[in-house]
Amino acid sequence: MKQLILISGVLAAFLTAGVQAYANNDPAFTNSNPNIDASIASGPYDGSFSDSTFKSGSITFNNSQYTITGGTMSLTTEHVPNGDSVELTIGSGTGSTSIQYGNGSSPETFTFTLDTEQYDYIQSEDGSFSYTVTLDCTLDSDKLIVNTSQSTGTVPDGGSTVMLLGGALATLGLMKRKIA
Repeated sequence: MKQLILISGVLAAFLTAGVQAYANNDPAFTNSNPNIDASIASGPYDGSFSDSTFKSGSITFNNSQYTITGGTMSLTTEHVPNGDSVELTIGSGTGSTSIQYGNGSSPETFTFTLDTEQYDYIQSEDGSFSYTVTLDCTLDSDKLIVNTSQSTGTVPDGGSTVMLLGGALATLGLMKRKIA
């Protein structure tokens, strides 16, 4: 009887670990360019993000697996005069533009909340997209963070599946020994 309880406990631990691994299916993906250091005196700055560096831990964003539900983009600048505008445009053509105003401090970080048009564009481009910043200062860095939900119809990752299968097979092997 003690062995059966032990076997049940081991199996429950494997199943719990597998379910916990599967339950974390809404990761936040980030991408950043920490060392831009671009002086923008005349004309806009055109930046871009690559889908290969758009990650949540070791998971790379894939628009067939994850749906963007919101997010932010931060720009760190130097020397934005008090009251001057900082414009962020994400999207092709006219795109969707967000505007904030400087307070004269340096460095200064502007955090833009992405609107639906912006994150839908990022979703459609599978995380690899361009943006434009219009300001008269130095752009030091940018950082994009998006929240996602996992698309339906997925299965646990390979590690969880192998762990569950191994736990079940080990339990069956132990039960066979006890019966025989």
